[in-house]
Amino acid sequence: MQTGGEAEEVEALEAERRRLTNALQHLERSNLELEEALRAEPGEREYVLAIRENQEVMLKYCAQVAALEAQLELARGGPQ
Repeated sequence: MQTGGEAEEVEALEAERRRLTNALQHLERSNLELEEALRAEPGEREYVLAIRENQEVMLKYCAQVAALEAQLELARGGPQ
């Protein structure tokens, strides 16, 4: 059974995971749009740079989500 503080910790971790997951979805959609624009204007440097930057952020966010999931598992008392 979780204490009030533990429940708040789980809630905060879940909220951050939702935020990052939502951001990842937006970045994925952005990259799809950028890739479409790049097909219309091959070699457009701004599109290439934006896609690369989004990919770097997505990698970082994926790692953060994985870390949050590990923290959630510990906060909930182990594997569910």
